[in-house]
Amino acid sequence: MSLRSLWVLPLLVVLLSACGGESEGDRKDKYIDTMASSLASNDMGVNEAKGRCIGSKFVDTVGTDRLQEAYGLSRFATEAGTLEYPELNLTQSEGQAIYDHFGGCGVDMRQLLFAEFSDPESLGELAAIPEISEGASTCVEKAGTPENMKAIFVSMIVGDKTNDGASKVFNRKLEKCFNGFLTDYLVQLESSAG
Repeated sequence: MSLRSLWVLPLLVVLLSACGGESEGDRKDKYIDTMASSLASNDMGVNEAKGRCIGSKFVDTVGTDRLQEAYGLSRFATEAGTLEYPELNLTQSEGQAIYDHFGGCGVDMRQLLFAEFSDPESLGELAAIPEISEGASTCVEKAGTPENMKAIFVSMIVGDKTNDGASKVFNRKLEKCFNGFLTDYLVQLESSAG
């Protein structure tokens, strides 16, 4: 091996890698853009800027190689806004970090969920009954403690079906909220009619 080949070969490797394929930074930007668009179009109250903030932290946590292997860019475009990533085999600590990224980027997942319960479309006919919609919304907020909501979202993000105890507890409390207020309201109606 000549002395010349000691510097020519590394130079060729650098030149060839610069000419062919996309850089790691380009690929990272594509995943960030994809997540930002997906979250912004998912009617979650996440605008493009917040979506980019979340996407950037998400990609830093997970890594582009893992995303590429588990999803690929086109499939990730359809899955990014679901907030469920079972193919990534995330750990609980990674799931918690991702949940925290939302808060760090100005998106309160707990409040987004509560907004669903005060949305007239979600409540259906009950939305026309102020006592129920206001009372049930207050009850839902009390049922969904910050710790409980974090556990629910982290379990969803990680795709841990075995760790859905928090979801079951929350769902039981939700049932009580709506059944309780509906029952109370029907009793009030009957007493005012009689």
